[in-house]
Amino acid sequence: MLSIRLNLALVVLSLGLSPLPATAAPGPSAKDLEFFEKRVRPLLIRRCHKCHSDKSKPIAGGLKLDRSAAIRRGGDSGAAIAPGRPNASLLIEAVRYTNADLQMPPRSKLPASEIAILVEWVRRGAALPKDRPLDKPRPTRDLKTARNFWSFQPLKPTSSTRTPRGDAWARTRTDHFVHARLEQHRLVPSGEADRRTLVRRLSFDLLGLPPTSAQADRFVTDTRPDAYERLVDTFLANPHHGEHWARDWLDLARYSDTTASWLKSTAGAWRYRDWVVEAINADLPFDEFVRRQLAADQLDGLPIEQRRALGFLGLSPTYWKEPRLAPGLIKVVVAEEWEERIDTIGRTFLGLTLACARCHDHK
Repeated sequence: MLSIRLNLALVVLSLGLSPLPATAAPGPSAKDLEFFEKRVRPLLIRRCHKCHSDKSKPIAGGLKLDRSAAIRRGGDSGAAIAPGRPNASLLIEAVRYTNADLQMPPRSKLPASEIAILVEWVRRGAALPKDRPLDKPRPTRDLKTARNFWSFQPLKPTSSTRTPRGDAWARTRTDHFVHARLEQHRLVPSGEADRRTLVRRLSFDLLGLPPTSAQADRFVTDTRPDAYERLVDTFLANPHHGEHWARDWLDLARYSDTTASWLKSTAGAWRYRDWVVEAINADLPFDEFVRRQLAADQLDGLPIEQRRALGFLGLSPTYWKEPRLAPGLIKVVVAEEWEERIDTIGRTFLGLTLACARCHDHK
């Protein structure tokens, strides 16, 4: 019988002679996959899938470019790509038109910018996602379910939280909520502000400026029961009111008085700024305030100066076109311009970041 020591020695020896497990090759990086999804995949779908996909009848050259495994496998002429070696890849040879017998697409050569995308993709290792159709159909939309998502529900009135000792202090529904939380933390409301403090608060809130000495003195000595309401009306009628509150809206509209010297979209931006100030001072209804900023040029009966409201759409930081740019790049700039407009409209009017839908398909 073999001794325990001998058995252990044989086990150790067998382990030492066993081949080491192969280390799995690292997968493509997130950046390389992103490059494929954003640059290569749309190019293959647009330029190649008509002849090289499951939808093709027949499949040209036996090469399919709509599935990762098929791309790796190649077609009748062999492997289409040599990862990391563009000059050794048949796909690159075909799109470069360096071989008279292998030219793709057959009708006309791809623009140099698109060839460069394919070359860069192969040079970086020809990253491909997990095997799935590259032109996988978008999931169907269940609008009925989507409408029930919590953030799309209309606002509903809630019952105010009344407290035993809060009724005398609370004057509005909001006051009741505040007082309930104060009592929860065993706090008491601050005392009522004196009239000079009140006029200062109101002036800063509505005008963004301190009251004049005369305004403060006049309110302090005004004993009429509606003195506060009169002061509110006075400040609302002040042109500085529109200037102060327009700042918040202009931030949403990505307004700026100045930008880079090459960006000329702000040359007349002040006209839109002035329109916002005037609209607030005129107490323009909010629905009309929105409508004019999106379609003033399509609304009948509006004075021509109301088209200044369209500055909301024209203030995009990508709103520029340089005629000296390559046609392909101008198309990209135009696409970026519209994408930025859509995102701004979503953020401003819907509270949604619609830019996510440019790359993602969910909710």
